[in-house]
Amino acid sequence: MARSKPRTVSFPPDKMIALGKEMVVFVKDSKNKVLSLSDFYTIEKGFTYNQWKTFLQCQEFLPYYEQALRIVGRKYIDGTINNSIAQRFLRIYFPDIKESEDQKILFEHQLKLQSDMLINEKVEQGLSAVLNQIKQRQDNLRIVEIKPSTDK
Repeated sequence: MARSKPRTVSFPPDKMIALGKEMVVFVKDSKNKVLSLSDFYTIEKGFTYNQWKTFLQCQEFLPYYEQALRIVGRKYIDGTINNSIAQRFLRIYFPDIKESEDQKILFEHQLKLQSDMLINEKVEQGLSAVLNQIKQRQDNLRIVEIKPSTDK
């Protein structure tokens, strides 16, 4: 039984480059009101999302993808796209913004955890001090109760 090559959905490098160039031209064309690169790969070319994800793994295609991503992203910043929609997509079209925001969120989360730990330590110390005072007072009361009375 002959073994065949595993199936792949990407194309040879020269076709991936041609597809990348075509995508950049498509998103640059002002007639195409592109909201997402899926407008190109799904509507214009008929590719599935899984096929698209495979294309993004091809080194020949990646520079064109990033260029097209920035072109579409500019439309979200320059007011071409409504602000309420644009805000939602900034993290998608600008991965560096996403990374920066994620780092900020992680940093703030770590600060909160450290602060909570410090507060918990102080609360624990305070409770411990109160409990020690109560115990000391109870011990003092027991000593007073145990002493025999000297009244006669």
